[in-house]
Amino acid sequence: PRAGEQTLPAAHRRLGEELGASAPLTYGFRARYEAALDHGLTENELVYVYGGRFDGRLSLNPDEVSETTIVSLDALIADAAARPERYAYWLRHYLMHHADELAALRDGIS
Repeated sequence: PRAGEQTLPAAHRRLGEELGASAPLTYGFRARYEAALDHGLTENELVYVYGGRFDGRLSLNPDEVSETTIVSLDALIADAAARPERYAYWLRHYLMHHADELAALRDGIS
């Protein structure tokens, strides 16, 4: 979020900026992770995770997103475990440490 911006409006804004999409969002959970990155950089993130359903055409921002695909949560977890190099650290962290919360968010969105 920007200074003074609440997390839900920030999530809506970033959904549009990154995927060119708009959808109702539901709060799922809060997560924190730290990661050592290339070139001596680190991430120390506190993230509010939201989810929603979108039925439309995405307009990907190439500076943010290289590609998308639709898979089940179970298939994503299995693929990330088998081929972790294909996924960003933060996504692997959520899949490994917050799978139940992700499933509850998925199941709670109508």
